[in-house]
Amino acid sequence: MTATNDRVEIAYDFTVNLGNFENVKVHIGYGSDVHESETVEQAYERVDAFVSEKISIEVEEARKAAK
Repeated sequence: MTATNDRVEIAYDFTVNLGNFENVKVHIGYGSDVHESETVEQAYERVDAFVSEKISIEVEEARKAAK
């Protein structure tokens, strides 16, 4: 897989209120080179899908731990 000089990086932060004046902050970020066979937009969508899935999982785990 060859890459161009372009790179896409995405990061999301989410704060989960645990109650009792406690919070947990979840930060997920990922960067990837744009592959030769894709556009920058396609690379963005690929990286965004990965980061969105991971942050959803981590936020759900934080909410479960708060119960």
